[in-house]
Amino acid sequence: LEAPAGGSRFEVGKIAIRAALMPLFRGRLEIESIDLVKPDITLVRPDAERGWVLPMPPDPARARDAAPPSGEDGPPAVSIDHIGVRNGALRLEDRTLDPPMMLAVEKIETLNPDVDPQALIPGQTLKLR
Repeated sequence: LEAPAGGSRFEVGKIAIRAALMPLFRGRLEIESIDLVKPDITLVRPDAERGWVLPMPPDPARARDAAPPSGEDGPPAVSIDHIGVRNGALRLEDRTLDPPMMLAVEKIETLNPDVDPQALIPGQTLKLR
């Protein structure tokens, strides 16, 4: 994903997801693990007015339009046991400063937070504990 004219981007070399099959028949999505291999995130703050520019999907309105109409079942209950990161990188670039500041964290290896399943519902904020 890349932000328009902002320089921010998100790339990942590989995403591996392991999920249990049987809970799907009961309306639950039980993800055993999500492993991100070589994620590379760059966040840019081009000016004080726009703030930090985040890479977003091309048309975020599509996600809202894909929600089921009222009265129909919503998304399945979701649980995630493990999130792993291997060989990740995070860069923050603040172009509002003179000279511009760049902070880089290379070789991010493992992140295993508890994920609040409510945060995976469209319109909710992702919360990590």
